[in-house]
Amino acid sequence: MNTFSSRLGLLMLTLLSTSVGFMELYFSSYFEALAEEALVEHANGLADLTASSLGAALDFEDRQGAVARLREFAAVSEALLAVAYDAEGREFARWSRSTRQDVDARRAAGFTPDRRLYLARVPIPARGTGAGELVLVLSTAALREQQQQADHVAIWASAAVLAVGLLLSVLLGTLLLRPINRVTELAKRISGGDLKSRDGLDLERKDEVGTMARALHGMLEHLLDDRALLEAQNQASSEGILVAHVDGRLLSYNRRFCELWSLGEAELKSTDLPEVLRRLRALVVDPPALLQVDLGEEAVTQVPLKLLDGRSFLGYRARITRADEERFATAYYFRDVSELRMVHEQLVVADRRASVGRLAAGVAHEVNNPLTFIMSNVDYAIDEVSALPVRTSLGAPIVEALSDTRAGAERVAYIVRALTELSRSDEGQVEPVELGDCLRKMLAMAAHELKHCAQVRTHLLDRPALVDANAVRLGQVFLNLLINAGKAIAPGQHQTIDVSLEARGDSEYAVTVRDTGCGMSPEVKARLFQPFFTTRSAGQGTGLGLSISLSIVQSYGGSISVESEPGKGSAFTVRLPASHSAQPQKRSSSRSACALRLRVAVVDDEAQVNTALRRALGGEHELTTLENGEELLARVRAGQRFDALLSDLHMPRMSGPELHRQLSALDPALAERTIFMSGGAVTAEVRAFIEANQERLIPKPLDMARLKAALGAFAPRPEVSRA
Repeated sequence: MNTFSSRLGLLMLTLLSTSVGFMELYFSSYFEALAEEALVEHANGLADLTASSLGAALDFEDRQGAVARLREFAAVSEALLAVAYDAEGREFARWSRSTRQDVDARRAAGFTPDRRLYLARVPIPARGTGAGELVLVLSTAALREQQQQADHVAIWASAAVLAVGLLLSVLLGTLLLRPINRVTELAKRISGGDLKSRDGLDLERKDEVGTMARALHGMLEHLLDDRALLEAQNQASSEGILVAHVDGRLLSYNRRFCELWSLGEAELKSTDLPEVLRRLRALVVDPPALLQVDLGEEAVTQVPLKLLDGRSFLGYRARITRADEERFATAYYFRDVSELRMVHEQLVVADRRASVGRLAAGVAHEVNNPLTFIMSNVDYAIDEVSALPVRTSLGAPIVEALSDTRAGAERVAYIVRALTELSRSDEGQVEPVELGDCLRKMLAMAAHELKHCAQVRTHLLDRPALVDANAVRLGQVFLNLLINAGKAIAPGQHQTIDVSLEARGDSEYAVTVRDTGCGMSPEVKARLFQPFFTTRSAGQGTGLGLSISLSIVQSYGGSISVESEPGKGSAFTVRLPASHSAQPQKRSSSRSACALRLRVAVVDDEAQVNTALRRALGGEHELTTLENGEELLARVRAGQRFDALLSDLHMPRMSGPELHRQLSALDPALAERTIFMSGGAVTAEVRAFIEANQERLIPKPLDMARLKAALGAFAPRPEVSRA
């Protein structure tokens, strides 16, 4: 009785049964009353007719005649008894159908309590003796029999009506319920996942069924739209998502989940949650409780997972409940944080490099200033000793010692310059880079690391090899390869590291770093460039060096290849496309020294630098050395004129850029004839000034030949006489 059709049938049956019962009761009582009324009328009529004929018998006391008249009731089948009474109430004549008198003729007129008899009393008109009374008793048996027959007919008629009504109800209900059943069946199929069944809904009907079908169709469209939106968001998510029913069935998973765990969709369609979690546990180092099926009701959040292949995940689990707070599913979320970790490591490295860069710039400034006067004084001493009128056997060792001193100072200057370049932050600037020069600087940087474990041999080109890159980032690649080559050689062994640069046609250069170290297996070689993969012990490496190096080289259109064999060493080859830019031309002067004597102002806060410049240039030019910019500006305001200016960029009271700005307003010609000296860009102001005035900068320690050539460019040209 739980279906609509059964309840409708029961309602129709109840209505029909009630109607038939009402008809049966009403009409049965109605017809019975009519029959009794007819019987009463018939009995009274017979009694009146007979009583009118008995009046004469009473007047003449003709009992025989009265009895004869009463016997005429024998023709009436319902008549049972007839009694005539005289005026004094004495029985005058009697007729009875049965010899047995079982009817009390003296009772009141009307039906007996059991309604089996009817007694009629009518007066008998008489003249002489007064009025008598006639009592007529009729039986209702025939009436009851007819009534029963009528009841039987009514019952059968009612049953027939009920049967016909039920049949019509079934037919009518079927016609009415067929479209409803159709909608119900389609709704069941749709809820079971057969979404194509919605096409079977009759949306053209104008009745309530059509309204219900359209409502169902619209609701389904909204649900499908929401489902498509959720599915799109699910598939586009950067997290791997797995949803499972409480009974272990897999409800959904997205593409990212399959990618993260290297699982195929066919595998997931044929398995359940316990099996999936078992496979995940096999890929994780020290599987956490998150990957267990039975976790109770607690939600697990932000659980780190370390995979065997070196990747790092974050996983967490969430309950999915219905509106009644009953859990019906569990969702697992996994996020690959390896890239975030790599970015974090890169940021840490970048921050360290920035700190080292700031420190290196300050150190370079402090080191390059003394190197300037050391190298200048050494050059001065070499020139003076060489010019002394002493025997060659005495002067040559002194010159050789001074030359070795200068070579050492140049080496220190080269290392400082390489350190400052490696720590610079302008890694995005791409320009022509000479590979040989870049390799020399990185070899100088790595010399201390390599000299204790290997002999480094270089095979470089005797011509410039230009590539479009960033010198800092490319130096980082070569330095990483050199350090890795040194790490591949076991402590106590002294083997070789060969660094070669060769041209591959006109379009490519190749740099190869080959070591005779331990080599590597094919399995290690296959994972060599994966982020965070390292063969070193914990704390000895991040596993980022080679992956970052590969990304740097690829950003310049190049590649890195590896050849290695266990026990026989490894060879890393970096291939880079040749630069199409013209080779930068070094500015040259037709004169190595100025033919005319110039008035040169030197501004530097290091007294030893000023002294060294006076020794080096005093023989050729008239030098005025000052220790701050305020003194120079005061002399210019006083009218003193200079042909050129040598100015340091880092000075405590007034910086070189500030001096140049004020001098440009005071003496623009001298500002244009300024040569800047710098031991390193410490402040942002100086770095920006250097970028804008690169052509007029001579780094410390000073190259005296270049400085003399630069001063020679300021000398006035001698006039040419005309014939």
